[in-house]
Amino acid sequence: MDIIQGLIQQPKIQSVDETIPTLCDRVENSTLISDRRSAVLGLKAFSRQYRESVIASGLKPLLNTLKRDYMDEDSVKAILETILILFIRGDGHDDLTRGWISQQSRLQNGKYPSPLVMKQEKEQVDQFSLWIADALTQSEDLIHLLVEFWEIDNFHIRLYTIQLLEAVMATRPLKARSALISLPTSISTMVSLLDDMHEPIRDEAILLLMAVVNDSPHVQKLVAFENIFERLFSIIEEEGGLRGSLVVNDCLSLINNILKYNTSNQTLFLETGNLPKLAHLLSEPISQDEVFFWNDQRIVNINTALDIVSLTVEPGNTVTTKHQNALLDSSVLMVVLRLAFFHNIPKKVRPVALLTAANMVRSNEHAQLEFSKIDVPYFDPSLPVNSTANGGPIKLIPVVSILINWMLYANSVHTFDTRVACSRLLKAYFMDNFDLQRDFLLKQVQLCNNSTNNVGDNAKENGGSNKSDKESDSDKDTDGKDGTEYEGSFKANLFEVLLNYDAELNLNPFKLFFTTDIFMFFFQQDHKYSEELREITRNVTTGNDLEDEEPLKAIQTISELLTTSLTAADIRIPISYLTFLIYWLFGDFKATNDFLSDKSVIKSLLSFSYQIQDEDVTIKCLVTMLLGVAYEFSSKESPFPRKEYFEFITKTLGKDNYASRIKQFKKDSYFSKVDMNEDSILTPELDETGLPKVYFSTYFIQLFNENIYRIRTALSHDPDEEPINKISFEEVEKLQRQCTKLKGEITSLQTETESTHENLTEKLIALTNEHKELDEKYQILNSSHSSLKENFSILETELKNVRDSLDEMTQLRDVLETKDKENQTALLEYKSTIHKQEDSIKTLEKGLETILSQKKKAEDGINKMGKDLFALSREMQAVEENCKNLQKEKDKSNVNHQKETKSLKEDIAAKITEIKAINENLEEMKIQCNNLSKEKEHISKELVEYKSRFQSHDNLVAKLTEKLKSLANNYKDMQAENESLIKAVEESKNESSIQLSNLQNKIDSMSQEKENFQIERGSIEKNIEQLKKTISDLEQTKEEIISKSDSSKDEYESQISLLKEKLETATTANDENVNKISELTKTREELEAELAAYKNLKNELETKLETSEKALKEVKENEEHLKEEKIQLEKEATETKQQLNSLRANLESLEKEHEDLAAQLKKYEEQIANKERQYNEEISQLNDEITSTQQENESIKKKNDELEGEVKAMKSTSEEQSNLKKSEIDALNLQIKELKKKNETNEASLLESIKSVESETVKIKELQDECNFKEKEVSELEDKLKASEDKNSKYLELQKESEKIKEELDAKTTELKIQLEKITNLSKAKEKSESELSRLKKTSSEERKNAEEQLEKLKNEIQIKNQAFEKERKLLNEGSSTITQEYSEKINTLEDELIRLQNENELKAKEIDNTRSELEKVSLSNDELLEEKQNTIKSLQDEILSYKDKITRNDEKLLSIERDNKRDLESLKEQLRAAQESKAKVEEGLKKLEEESSKEKAELEKSKEMMKKLESTIESNETELKSSMETIRKSDEKLEQSKKSAEEDIKNLQHEKSDLISRINESEKDIEELKSKLRIEAKSGSELETVKQELNNAQEKIRINAEENTVLKSKLEDIERELKDKQAEIKSNQEEKELLTSRLKELEQELDSTQQKAQKSEEERRAEVRKFQVEKSQLDEKAMLLETKYNDLVNKEQAWKRDEDTVKKTTDSQRQEIEKLAKELDNLKAENSKLKEANEDRSEIDDLMLLVTDLDEKNAKYRSKLKDLGVEISSDEEDDEEDDEEDEEEGQVA
Repeated sequence: MDIIQGLIQQPKIQSVDETIPTLCDRVENSTLISDRRSAVLGLKAFSRQYRESVIASGLKPLLNTLKRDYMDEDSVKAILETILILFIRGDGHDDLTRGWISQQSRLQNGKYPSPLVMKQEKEQVDQFSLWIADALTQSEDLIHLLVEFWEIDNFHIRLYTIQLLEAVMATRPLKARSALISLPTSISTMVSLLDDMHEPIRDEAILLLMAVVNDSPHVQKLVAFENIFERLFSIIEEEGGLRGSLVVNDCLSLINNILKYNTSNQTLFLETGNLPKLAHLLSEPISQDEVFFWNDQRIVNINTALDIVSLTVEPGNTVTTKHQNALLDSSVLMVVLRLAFFHNIPKKVRPVALLTAANMVRSNEHAQLEFSKIDVPYFDPSLPVNSTANGGPIKLIPVVSILINWMLYANSVHTFDTRVACSRLLKAYFMDNFDLQRDFLLKQVQLCNNSTNNVGDNAKENGGSNKSDKESDSDKDTDGKDGTEYEGSFKANLFEVLLNYDAELNLNPFKLFFTTDIFMFFFQQDHKYSEELREITRNVTTGNDLEDEEPLKAIQTISELLTTSLTAADIRIPISYLTFLIYWLFGDFKATNDFLSDKSVIKSLLSFSYQIQDEDVTIKCLVTMLLGVAYEFSSKESPFPRKEYFEFITKTLGKDNYASRIKQFKKDSYFSKVDMNEDSILTPELDETGLPKVYFSTYFIQLFNENIYRIRTALSHDPDEEPINKISFEEVEKLQRQCTKLKGEITSLQTETESTHENLTEKLIALTNEHKELDEKYQILNSSHSSLKENFSILETELKNVRDSLDEMTQLRDVLETKDKENQTALLEYKSTIHKQEDSIKTLEKGLETILSQKKKAEDGINKMGKDLFALSREMQAVEENCKNLQKEKDKSNVNHQKETKSLKEDIAAKITEIKAINENLEEMKIQCNNLSKEKEHISKELVEYKSRFQSHDNLVAKLTEKLKSLANNYKDMQAENESLIKAVEESKNESSIQLSNLQNKIDSMSQEKENFQIERGSIEKNIEQLKKTISDLEQTKEEIISKSDSSKDEYESQISLLKEKLETATTANDENVNKISELTKTREELEAELAAYKNLKNELETKLETSEKALKEVKENEEHLKEEKIQLEKEATETKQQLNSLRANLESLEKEHEDLAAQLKKYEEQIANKERQYNEEISQLNDEITSTQQENESIKKKNDELEGEVKAMKSTSEEQSNLKKSEIDALNLQIKELKKKNETNEASLLESIKSVESETVKIKELQDECNFKEKEVSELEDKLKASEDKNSKYLELQKESEKIKEELDAKTTELKIQLEKITNLSKAKEKSESELSRLKKTSSEERKNAEEQLEKLKNEIQIKNQAFEKERKLLNEGSSTITQEYSEKINTLEDELIRLQNENELKAKEIDNTRSELEKVSLSNDELLEEKQNTIKSLQDEILSYKDKITRNDEKLLSIERDNKRDLESLKEQLRAAQESKAKVEEGLKKLEEESSKEKAELEKSKEMMKKLESTIESNETELKSSMETIRKSDEKLEQSKKSAEEDIKNLQHEKSDLISRINESEKDIEELKSKLRIEAKSGSELETVKQELNNAQEKIRINAEENTVLKSKLEDIERELKDKQAEIKSNQEEKELLTSRLKELEQELDSTQQKAQKSEEERRAEVRKFQVEKSQLDEKAMLLETKYNDLVNKEQAWKRDEDTVKKTTDSQRQEIEKLAKELDNLKAENSKLKEANEDRSEIDDLMLLVTDLDEKNAKYRSKLKDLGVEISSDEEDDEEDDEEDEEEGQVA
């Protein structure tokens, strides 16, 4: 039976996880094709629902079977279909292969959708499809096999292979493309699929070709040569042209992909006869054969066709002009224009047509000419399509005028893209055609001037149409009423829009935008003829002569229109005016002069830039930019000069504000939201009003981005320097060409010099032979030279004696000058310290007198009040002890004052730092006090809120208790309850007595603290009174100073006559000053003691404040737990904001201070330079006088020294007094701020004192002028050294240039340092903010946890109470319905409060998150600031490097010029000339001698003896010549050595120009000496010629007389003597020159030493000035600290008074409550006595009382929790609590 049942039983159903692997195994391993096919079909069935498992286990088997069974069509079809399903199925639960077909927009090409379209709409590829694609592209064989499947006739196989390849291209495009290209026949077979009879295959082949061709130039070329264009156009014709479906769009987009970025394919497309087909396709909507109805698909088709046209004429290619001409010849341009200006064309097509026309016309003169001849019928493009079709007679207008009209007046949001396209077409029409631009502007100017003419005639003049007379007659015939109306409405003038005021411009703001955009196009700086176009527009004037109006130029009218439109409703109007003016003024000096001619406009713009409105950020920034650009390109000759304009702007605007405005414009204005893509203007976003968000022209954006650095740093340029225009690339190319030419010339010169050098060496070799002969003569001259040396040694000894005497005199003079300077500086220091210390002594003495008087009064009061108040006596004792300590310290300071005078300077510096630290601590304490006061205010507000919230709850509780009391009063029969009440009353008495004692203790402690505070307050008030007295004393001293200043006028007049007497009295005054200094040290120590006392008081007050705050915190801790997060976060947010604001303010203030200091430094440096010049002149004068007349020099020296000492004394005294007065004035100004009533009188007196000081300075200047006059008299003796000073002037100029460059480098380095310091400060602030963030996060997390724990506790308690209430409800079924309702209401209210608390907690959490996000934003902004500063540092470093490069270049240029001019040209040319002349003369002489010797040989034989003698003389002459040649060689060698040494010195010492110039001068002197030698040698050569002539005469006369020979010898000897004498003279002259050069060097050293001394003295003066400024600032800070202390004490007094009032109120309320309790006890006792006698029924009352006790317990718990949370409970509530406790006790007794 079991066997039978097993056979009958059904087989088990196999699961999917088991079947899929079995099927995969069967696909791979089965031998029969039918089995494999069935297994594939099974996998196909599972592929939709179980995609993952099929791919995981069946992908490889499927591909392997595809390779194996590629001959079986059924299995191939099944495999391809399953792989397609796996590709397309999708990642989610929905089957995209089925659901997507119903959703797709294109026609269904078969069973499955095309994967490329799915990818375009889905835009995501899942991991499984990537897996399949990788498996297919892993080997190229599979792709090749798929390509081979296209040759099979089976429809499904071909379709599925195409779709599979589309899927692979969608997922892995690069691998798939490379695999396809590797097969040579793949692309040809793919293109052949376009000819397939089945439309789905054709359509899918188009999509596949689009994917393969895209971004692949190689495939584009291969496809183009397969005659693809004809095939695609035939498909388009079959589908119906533009009327066709998506297939037409696919064909056109395929053509687009083939032509994109491929110029060869573009030329092939144009040359293979495709243009007529394209023109026919584009002209279908215009043809009159059939009516063309538009839909979305047709619009897309025509737009893609127009994109093909624009692709063929891409700008920038070399073939564009050729293609443009081809399109023009094939009438494609006319077709596109007809489309653009056809009234039935949709609004989406018209802008595309206009843009394609622009591409066809751009930069082509022939096309532009043909375009200008076209006339077009007018219609309004903003109206609907069919409205203008039947609108009356047609008026033809030139194209240019209708484009202008559409651009300006087609005012609709829907036509904005057409307006943009019109402007681009106009720009393309004018591009690179200056004649068109000039004629257009001139005609526009004529139309603007002749505005009374008809608009129709104006339009024809503007467009320049060439129509025949017949057409004009026909136009006249059509004119009627409609024509006149039409002409009046048509406008096409740019100048009318730009220069005329239009009140309705807000309705059409883009009219002005497009006009300014076109003018910016005309004014491009890269354009060659932009200057002429600028001149034409600049000279356009407005204004009528009839109305006596001054004609205004274009810029002036635009600036006036700008001032009227600054507050326009639409912000685009002022933006377009401002951007146009900025673009025009940038780099145009004439335009800036026109703009600066009207100062009222500039004033109005400045006033507008400082109006307090947050909405006008962009306009304000642009106004400031316009003012800065006007300054950048202004000059001295402009109507508003550059310097005055700079001062005018910087007074109101400031450099830093200007730079920050431009940064704000870049980051926080509308400009920051601009899309830099030029095509984004065609599809802009819309604002709230519905207008497009287009504000700035692309030309302005380009100008600003390219020149932002120059615009931002416009005001930092020096107003004395003239501006420089922008350097163009053409100018750079010209300079490079010139440089290359110069380099070529230099190389040619080098080759020439080398050739000349070789020639000279050859000539020098010849001359050396002659030089040897002259050496023998030179030996003879040495004997005479020795005698001259002896004479010279005698003269040298005399010169040494003279020099020693001069050196002694100069040393004495230097010693005297140094002593005088030291004495003067000491006098100045002593006088200044004396004046300061006298004033401080007076003030301190008055303060001591007041303190002593107050002390006596206080002692009298203490004696009277000693019996009543012990606390006051203690305080007085403490005050007396303090006074004694002060006196002791005063005595000690009097003893040690002499020792401390030596270390005053060091102590002052240390104490300055201490005072600064104290000031900082005080400021921190102020901030803490302010924060505490703010916390108190917040806490008080929150207390009021909580009280108001909980009053309603307490009222409900009170009502319940009152009802329960009424019930208890009705049943007063319970005696046991009375006894329990008595016990409860006694217990409550005990508790109340304990509470009263605690409260009294607290009150006593508070009263003690109050008394202590009052004592401290009294002492502080005393100190304040002392300070007031000191202020009054200072005011008295101020008045005394003013009176002294008035009297000092007369004293100065007397001092001018008695300067010498004052110098003598000054020495005596020094001793007195020392005594006064000692007294001042005493006063300083007293002040320090007072400061210490103030510090102690401050510390005590701080400790007391802390104790009081701790007490308050203990009372209100629970309150703060709920609101602490919000308060802390708000505080920290405000603190961070304040820190950021303070940092910004500090940055601005530091930059301003830096600029002020730089200006002051420049002034001081100029003064120093003038003084150095004066000192140098005086020193040179004195040196000349010493050499000429020593006696006169000494007398003049004495006079000069006396005058200079007097002048310096006057200067020092005046400067000291002025500095003292200034310091006193500043101190008094701070005190005057406290006392506003006395401010006016004090300011008047200060102004009078300043005027007196100024008058004194004028007198001092007069004295200086007299001194200068005397110095001029002394300078008349400087005539001897003028020649040497002229030589040194060049050296000084070079030094100045180098110093200027060094100063610029130093300035840049200082700027870098400042910016680095700023960066460090910002980084520190960032670190602080980050630490605060972390701290806030920790605190917020902790507080959240606490709040959540409290909430959970409250929820648990509520649940427990709900359970208790439910039990009570069961007990109160009879007669307790009202009570249960009340309890339920109470529970509901409590639950509502809990919900409210939860909501508040959530809101706080959200606020915490918001504050965190704000803090993160702040940190990000700090990071951005750091990055900006780092970028600025990099730019400054680059500038420094550029300056260094410039310096090196200048040095190299100087060196090259000096080498070329001085050495090569002068020395070589002169040497060549001299050598050539000498050589020619010698050669001529030798020739003559040879000729004569040949003739007279016979005669010489007769007289051999005489000839021998003559030959000996000739030999001697030749030896002399050789010696002379050797000397010349030596001199040449010396020259070469000097050249080499000079070159080495130049290379080593490029930066030290002074040494280089001195060596050059020395080399020039050597050259001059060599020249003189050469000249002497030339003279010697001429003398040799004379000798030879005489020898020839002697030979002729040998026969006659032998005696004449002896005469010739004597003559030769005389000549040799003369030569020796001349050489000796030359040497003496050279030695004198060397002496002079050494003397010059000594003088230069003296000058350097004097300059160094002057610099040291000036540095000492600066240090003294800085010390005085530091002391002044210290006094100011002390005064401010005293003020702040006084204010803090007043605030603390007020706070303590408030606390006292609150304590009094609480004590009064508690006393009242105690009295009430006593009364209630008495009443309860009476009631108890009555209750003993009453009834004993208590059944229902017991139940009610139990409920009452439970409620009271719960109420007590809630109140305790409210107290823990920080809510104070009123006295009435406490009374209710006590009553409830009594009731509870009664219930317990019962």
